[in-house]
Parts: sequence; C-alpha cells; structure tokens
Amino acid sequence: MGENLDRTIDVKSEMKDEFTSNYNNIDSDMSSCKIHVSNPIVKKYAGDVISIINNGNTDITGDINTATTLVQSIGDIEETDKTIEDDTLNLTKGIPTSKLKDADESFFQPPENIVKGKDGKNYYVFQDGDNTYKYNIQDKKFYVNDKEFGGIIHICIPEGVSDYSKLNTITMLNGKEKNGQSEHNATVQNRAETFEGNSIVISFENGDMTFNPSNGNADNVAAITKLVNHAANTDLSKCQNIITGGSRLGAKSLRIAAQTGDIYQTVVCVNNAILVNGENSPGSGKESFASLEELQGLNGKNIYFISTRNDSNIYKDRYHNQGIDRTNIPNAYLYTGIELAIENCPDSQIYLVENTGREEFKELTGPNFHYRPDWWSVITNDSENKYDEHLYYKNILRDICSNNFGGYNEYTANFVNK
Repeated sequence: MGENLDRTIDVKSEMKDEFTSNYNNIDSDMSSCKIHVSNPIVKKYAGDVISIINNGNTDITGDINTATTLVQSIGDIEETDKTIEDDTLNLTKGIPTSKLKDADESFFQPPENIVKGKDGKNYYVFQDGDNTYKYNIQDKKFYVNDKEFGGIIHICIPEGVSDYSKLNTITMLNGKEKNGQSEHNATVQNRAETFEGNSIVISFENGDMTFNPSNGNADNVAAITKLVNHAANTDLSKCQNIITGGSRLGAKSLRIAAQTGDIYQTVVCVNNAILVNGENSPGSGKESFASLEELQGLNGKNIYFISTRNDSNIYKDRYHNQGIDRTNIPNAYLYTGIELAIENCPDSQIYLVENTGREEFKELTGPNFHYRPDWWSVITNDSENKYDEHLYYKNILRDICSNNFGGYNEYTANFVNK
C-alpha cells in the first residue's frame, strides 16, 4: 500500500471542494480502522498481521493527506491566478483622465533650473553632456546650444495631478501633410492642449520641423523628452517614454526611436510602415531606414502599428506606389515592414492593430509578433469602427494620448494618480 501513487491526479479547479471533502471522509474512516486484540494468546500469534494492517493504515493515511494538500493547493493557485490579468484587461482599466493644459513654472523642477533670459522671459535649463537645452516656458520654444529647434512645442500636463513623476511621457509628432492639408472634415484637432489625457504630452505644433534642423533632429527630439523627464523627475523604472506620429511622421517616430538608444521604450506608428532602403523602400518620397543595421536600433522596444482600413500603406508597395491593389497586402509596405521587424528585432514585442478584417494579416507569424485587431476599440476611441481613411491618423494620435493605452504604467494601473 502507498507504493503505487506515482501518478498524476487530474483535478479541475471547480472540483477541488468535492475532492477535499471525499479525501477527508476517507481519512476519517481510516483513522477508525484499527485492530485491537486483547487475548494474549491470540495477540502472540497475530502480531505480524496487526503490524502489516496498522502500517498499511499509516501509509494510506499519509498518501491521502498528501493528496488532500495537493488539491487544497489548487485553491491557492487559483486565488493567485485571479491577480494576474492579461494585457487586454490591463488596457481596459479605467485610468482617470483630465483636461490637458500647458505646463506652468510650477511643473519645472527643481526651481533653480529656471533662469531669466536677456529677453526677460523664463527658461528651464537642462545640461546633458556637452549640450545645453533650454525651454522658453512662455513662448514654448526649445533651444539646443542656443539654436531654436522644433518650432512651437507644447508641454502639456493633466490637471489635478500633484506627482508628475508617476506619469508616462508621450512625444507626439504633429504636422501638416505635404500638400498643406492640416485638417479633414472627419478629424479633430490633434493639439494636445485641446483634449484630455493621463500622461505628460509633448506636442510639436509643426512636426515637420523635426525633419529640417542641421544639428541632429533625432537627438534633439530625444532631448526635449529628456528635459521633460528631468523636470517631472519621471520614475522610468515604472513609467515609460512613448513616441508616436501619424503618416510620414509615424515613420519618422520609428527612426527617432531607433536612433536614440533607450530614451523611448515604446513607439507607435500610425498609418505608415517600416521601410528600409534596399529591402522594401521605394527609394524616395517615403521616410526610410538607411539599412537593416539602423532598423536593429528598435530591438528590445515595444513597436505598435495602428492602421485604418483604407490607408494606402496596407496595399501599396514600391512597384505599385501610384495605385491601390487590394490583393497586394503580403507585398505592401505594412506587411513587409513587419516581417523585417520580426526578423531584425527579435527582442522587441511587435503589435499590429487594424480594422480591415483581412485574413492575410493572420499569416504574419513570429514569437515576437502579436496580431491584435481586437484592440482596435481599446487603443482607439473608434467604438463604431468609423475610422477608415488615411487622415484619421489625427484622431488616433489624440486617442493614444488620452486613453488607457498611453497612460498605462505600474503606477496608473493601480490608480495612484486618481
């Protein structure tokens, strides 16, 4: 007895109470199953039998106690499992939002970093290595070694928050389309100071400025993010820096994230794709990585692609750049760019969120790739699935900055800032 319990006990969690009760009943029965011999003559000759039975009783009771303990452990595991939520539940937590406003002087800490310029205006000054960065709090302009960069840059903070160190920082590249279109009859204004949020949002009023300066645009975009982290005393062990942009500035945000080391933990490209020269890039007119080596700068980051169903990057490739071929998805910019990321960024987590409903995207596979069309109404505020054309990237940029996706971190998930 007891020697044959080297086997699996298959118990479903909902059966644990029944099994525990049954084991306890058996244990009770066994405890009453004792042999007592009072006649000394019989006892003399029955010793071996008594010993065998009583030892067997002990073995059975021990085995039953072990089984009972294992079954009861299911309850402990089940309770622990209840505290582990999947990523979808994390994103749907109700992280509070409030109206975003331009940061005033009280945001910029420590106060001794605020100096008065020759023009009589206050600047927040931040030194990083050999570079001096200054932000004109009144005019909302940023300077790198006294050279202006980026045009008007809003640093927006949510009202009612007292501890900014517990908030993510979202660097949002805004800008006009090449043809000068800045609005669309179905879009909203995507300047951060016009909507609610739960993060610190750096909003470039003219994101095209990030293309032009001669003294290193990627480093300078990263510098304004670092300045904000310094002013807010951001706890980057629990919070994150996110960079995002739409259309060609979406592709630009990918390259900036790759070129600036570990400044950005997450990059979100809206209605564009990864393009790499010599691989899937048309060679001109599209923001492209110079090489696969440059693309590998994204390795280890969270990379999100969010695409509306009629965005041309889903259908066009370098050979069909002038028209849309809806049968061309596996050869087009978005699909092939994700393939390049899967292969060249093995330590990244790569996500595709789109609302086309096309089966081709299910064929994209990789241990670091996640196809999540079910997140469409979680990451965007498009619960009615109305976002279809390219220019809806403006709405999605707003949504990223104002919903749970942009605000989620180890603090806000537990409502520290409410």
